[in-house]
Amino acid sequence: MKKVLATILALVMALALCSVSWAAEPTSVNSAEELKTAIATGGEIKLAADITLTSTLNLAKDVTIDGQGMYTIKAADNFTSGSDNKTACVLYVSAMVTLKDVTVNGNEKCRVIFCDKGKLTIDGATITNGKAPNFIGGVYMTSSASFEMNSGSIVGNKNVENYQNDNYLQYSSDLWIGANATGALTAINGGTIGNVFVNSNAYSASNPGSFTMNGGTVTNLYVEHDANY
Repeated sequence: MKKVLATILALVMALALCSVSWAAEPTSVNSAEELKTAIATGGEIKLAADITLTSTLNLAKDVTIDGQGMYTIKAADNFTSGSDNKTACVLYVSAMVTLKDVTVNGNEKCRVIFCDKGKLTIDGATITNGKAPNFIGGVYMTSSASFEMNSGSIVGNKNVENYQNDNYLQYSSDLWIGANATGALTAINGGTIGNVFVNSNAYSASNPGSFTMNGGTVTNLYVEHDANY
């Protein structure tokens, strides 16, 4: 009986060791090229240095980028910004992406984040210093994407000058919530956001823009609405 118990114990320990070895370790990156390579694989990525980008970073795989509370992703002074939504941003999101304890700095070269589809989660990240080609310098959420913010900030972003002082477009500088497609979720659970614009008008068809706020702070909220929306 003791021999059987010893065998079972040995098997349990072996399985425990195997489960630990199977758990993927976060990928540590020190440069823009290393970050691009890691993103192509997906998973959890930890920044070990500040990252400077000269063009849009395409996040098409499910990924968590952890800045460990000290590292930044920043648009370079010579950042090349394209003319469409996919290339006129620092980060283009089309998957399940979590930004954790990292600062993403647009350096006033372009919009910081364009989230086309999937889900963007902000966990302690700071999104700042974006300057849009027109409006929404910070985070642009389309109707096909979900957004969740638990902590961090989206502040200090700008629209282009002729939009910045418009009566209501000035309130779209940090976060734009487009018409929510069926199944899309927008939840603000914590953190700080400066200017939030919610699109809820005739262009929204049957999916007017909306969000649930469970915590955190929004300084200015503008809802563009029509009758029956």
